[in-house]
Amino acid sequence: MRRPHFSRECLVLVADTSLSGLRVTRELDALLATRGKPSTIDSDNGTASLDFDDLGAALT
Repeated sequence: MRRPHFSRECLVLVADTSLSGLRVTRELDALLATRGKPSTIDSDNGTASLDFDDLGAALT
C-alpha cells in the first residue's frame, strides 16, 4: 500500500566535477548516520526500472 506522504526536501547536496561510487557511498553513510535509515523508499522512475533487491541490500 502506498502512503500519500512525501517530501521534496534536499537531504544532501554535493557539488563536484566528478563523483565516484566510493564518494556516493560515503555521503550516503553520513546521511544515514545523521537521519537514520528510512522505513520505506518510494520511487517514481516512469518506465525505467529500479532493482529494489540491490537497493535493499545497500541499506542493510
